[in-house]
Amino acid sequence: MKVDALRKALKSLPKTLDETYARILLSIDEDYSQDAFRILQWLVYSARPLRMEEMAEVIAIDTEQSQFKSENRLPDPRDLLTICSSLVTTIAVAAEGNDGVSNEITELRLAHFSVKEYLISHRIRNGKAFQYNIQAGGEEEIARSCLQYLLHFERGVLTSGNLNTFPLARYAATYWCRHFRATKDFDQASKFVIQLLQGDTFQSWIRLYDPDAPWKGTDMNRNIATIASPLYYTSIEGLLGPVSLLIEKGADVNAKGGYYGNALQAALAGGYEAIVALLIEKGADVNAEGGGYGNALQAALAGGQEAIAALLIKKGADVNTKGGATAMYRYCK
Repeated sequence: MKVDALRKALKSLPKTLDETYARILLSIDEDYSQDAFRILQWLVYSARPLRMEEMAEVIAIDTEQSQFKSENRLPDPRDLLTICSSLVTTIAVAAEGNDGVSNEITELRLAHFSVKEYLISHRIRNGKAFQYNIQAGGEEEIARSCLQYLLHFERGVLTSGNLNTFPLARYAATYWCRHFRATKDFDQASKFVIQLLQGDTFQSWIRLYDPDAPWKGTDMNRNIATIASPLYYTSIEGLLGPVSLLIEKGADVNAKGGYYGNALQAALAGGYEAIVALLIEKGADVNAEGGGYGNALQAALAGGQEAIAALLIKKGADVNTKGGATAMYRYCK
């Protein structure tokens, strides 16, 4: 009887990796299936490897009520390993903190590259574990979660003294734009963007991460007077939808500020032609002086953006501005 039972057990073992992963997914407790789905989704689409503490914060974001709830934090970040069973693992790596001191941190990663391949494959969509197909909406989910997390930081919530109590803050501030640019459903996420670009939450974002100087790191004591307009930062980050919404709401397209001087030159610096065209259409001054290149035409020529340079000249950019005369001659013929 024991031999028969063993043979039966052996026959029931999964024959392929797909079957193995499907069985693991289907064995996840139903109470934790939603959390498992989000963990796997973030591990597949995150811009960089995530620390255990960062992923634990993700679980505390209530996507249904669109807000972060600290009371929903996992008591122990290591519970993440239990939720996702053998599909995830941890790795210890050295990381340099803001103080320049190297510390060991623990990152949560997928157990094997084949886990990611399976999760985004067509095979899972047509298999038994179809409910764990994370291919659709991954970027949108992370963008919304990052925005919802940042929206928690209203007046006085986030300071240099308590920054470490919000482990996901730096990731959310640094990468939400990247995930937003990769989304297909701009309308749903854009409402959170507009909320973020107001008052304290906007200032917290720029203090956590400055798109003008990302190498500078976090500065929670930054003077408000040194922060440019929301239109400027959305332009430099290439966020066409939010740029359009801000203009509709009355944003000044010629507001001065930032390293590049104004939103037009900020969009030029990033090579975002659609935003450049929109700003010009809405009245941006093509001859406004300021910024690292002096004016928009010089910036376009310096970046080799011939089509934009031609558009600027067509819209009245002064071809006699200092510098770049040889390059500009081509567009004036």
